Amino acid sequence: MIKIGYNNSSKHYGSIWHYEKPERVEFCIEMLKREFGNKYFVCTNTDTDPNQLIGLVRLVHSNEYVEKMKNFESNIFICRGCNKKNSFAYWNKKTFMEAIEEKSDCIGCDEELNVDNIYTFASIDTYYTYHTFNIALEAIGVVRDLLDLMVIPKNKYSFALIRPPGHHCNNDPNGFCVFNNVYVGAKYAQTIGFEKVLILDVDFHHGDGTQRLIEANPDPNISFVSIHGFGEVIYPGTGSKSNPDLNILNIPLEMSKDSESRIYITDEFYQEILNSQVFPFVSNKDPDLILVSLGFDAHKDDPLEGMNITDLTYLYLVSKLKQLEKPVMFVLEGGYNIKTIARVVPKMIKLLE
Repeated sequence: MIKIGYNNSSKHYGSIWHYEKPERVEFCIEMLKREFGNKYFVCTNTDTDPNQLIGLVRLVHSNEYVEKMKNFESNIFICRGCNKKNSFAYWNKKTFMEAIEEKSDCIGCDEELNVDNIYTFASIDTYYTYHTFNIALEAIGVVRDLLDLMVIPKNKYSFALIRPPGHHCNNDPNGFCVFNNVYVGAKYAQTIGFEKVLILDVDFHHGDGTQRLIEANPDPNISFVSIHGFGEVIYPGTGSKSNPDLNILNIPLEMSKDSESRIYITDEFYQEILNSQVFPFVSNKDPDLILVSLGFDAHKDDPLEGMNITDLTYLYLVSKLKQLEKPVMFVLEGGYNIKTIARVVPKMIKLLE
């Protein structure tokens, strides 16, 4: 049986031009309900004490990092109405509440500032709102609740359609990510009976945060395999080497920012790598649970990155995973064409029925 969970992430958004936006999940949920009704959806973490979810986050992230994100301070708050920066001195950082108490109106459009119409940046590419911390906690809660259901053998597959994504997060917010959802999931899964866990990352970008967390706290029962774009100007610039001692297999696909350099990564090419490298590694590790960092930004229609693969490769991946007869959770990472996500996820679920 298949289970689908998601969090309400509508208040985690920055500029209307930012690729990582609520519609990525909202449109997918709409299409899933149109296709399947409420058949596979489960209610998750609606009454969970936030402190319980913070405890899960602390399975992998430092106390200092968690507290920093909980009480986030900045010296720049951006108005969504006009995209104007409302700035304080760089040594005079404020929380969101402190900022709107001191600057009641936007300096650009005179709109009254409130916690719902301003945002800031936690890193150069990762925006942050007053609601981001709780929304990121709820994403962790979705992963936890789905894993609890997967302890029952009949619940073999699940989809965590969550935001913000996580695989670039170590103990800093990067690449649109706030908490490392999939690695928290791996550590939590071990506490409920899934001793050996394998993380398979198929996002276009290397899961550098996941790898660094593994390297910081080696666990012989956690394995990691990532197939990703790699090159001098490809974010995040990591993942060129594997580390067999830590059960880490990286498969970098060489390319440049020039889209012409990606034409060779076709469905056939990618599927051959799955057959020759990825699934032999997975079979050798013989995990009790597979967590897929599911990025759709490798799809040829992605506006941010993209290889030359189509829906067919995502469905091929699902078919190969299904053949293993292992529990599998798909955790949403990147992918910025909302039509692609909303089209492919229902196809994946149909294949698993």
